[in-house]
Amino acid sequence: MEWNFIGDSLKLFDFLEEFIRLIMACISTTTLAIEVNGKAEGYFNPSRGIRQKCHLSPYPFIIGSNVRSLLENDMKLNRIRGIRITRIAPPISHLMFTNDLLLFGVANEKETTNIKASLNLYCTWSGQAINFEKLAIQFSSKTRADLKNIVLHKLMVKTLDKHDRYLGNPLLLPKSTAEAFSAIPIYFMASNILPKSLLDKMKGIMRDFLWGFENGRKNIYLRSWDQICKPTNFGQLGIKRLDAVNQALIAKLAWRKLVKPNILWANTLKAKYFRNSSFWNAARKQSKSGFGAPSCKSGTGYNKKPVG
Repeated sequence: MEWNFIGDSLKLFDFLEEFIRLIMACISTTTLAIEVNGKAEGYFNPSRGIRQKCHLSPYPFIIGSNVRSLLENDMKLNRIRGIRITRIAPPISHLMFTNDLLLFGVANEKETTNIKASLNLYCTWSGQAINFEKLAIQFSSKTRADLKNIVLHKLMVKTLDKHDRYLGNPLLLPKSTAEAFSAIPIYFMASNILPKSLLDKMKGIMRDFLWGFENGRKNIYLRSWDQICKPTNFGQLGIKRLDAVNQALIAKLAWRKLVKPNILWANTLKAKYFRNSSFWNAARKQSKSGFGAPSCKSGTGYNKKPVG
C-alpha cells in the first residue's frame, strides 16, 4: 500500500495533522531485514507498504482499504445500483470484513463496467492489485445466461461453487440447517435463533468430548449437564449453555437495533419485517435464513414490550 495513499486516507477521515504526521513517521521509518539461515541480513528501508504483526498496521490498512467513498459516490451518480432485499429497503452496494470485500450489483454490462472501473481506480491510488484467482461471483436464479457470460467476461472471475467457504463457513447456505451451522456455530448464533434439536446435538458432542470414550464406548456421565454449566465459584466447570449464549447474542443485536435504529442493517430489517409497525410488534415470518427482527425480539425475552 502506497504511503501517500495512507496519508490521504487519514486526511479524508479528518484526523488531526499532528496525528497523521506521527502515524506516517511510524510507518515510513521502518527498517527491514531478510532472514537467512535464522539470521537477519541486509537491512534496508522500504518505500511502501506496512509491516505485518505490527500493532499499528491493521488500523491504517483498514482505513486505506475503505473503498466506501468510491462506491457510495457511484451510487449517488446512479452508476451502481446495488441490491435491495425489498423495494423500499435501502440499497446495499458492498460489505467489508477486514481485507475482504463483497460487492452487490445488477447483472448488466453497464454496471459491471462501472464496478470494474472503481476497483481499478482504487488499485491505482493504493498501489494494490486484485487477486482474480480468489474472486468469485454468484448470480440470482433469474439471471439470463447471456448476461452471466457478459459479466464473467468483463470481470474475469469464476462462478461461486456451492461448496466454497469463507472462514470455514459456507458462503451459500445449504438446505440442511445442521450442515450450515456445523463449522463455526458462534457466527450463526450471533444472528440466528438455532433450533433446539441442533443445540441438543451440539451439546451432546460437547458432553461426549468432556467424558470421553473407552474401548469405543461412551463413558458414564458423572454429572448432569446443568450442574456442569454452573459457575466455577459453585464448584463446577462454568461451561456456557448454548441456548443461553444464543439468546444473549441475539439480545445484544436487538439492543444495537434499539440504540441505533437508523443504521443500514436496522433499516434493512425494518423494511423487510416490520415496515408498518414497531420493533416490539413485529410478527414472526417464515424465513429460510432464520434471521430477522422477530428473531432479535425473541432473543430479548420480551415479546409484548410496548416501546417505540
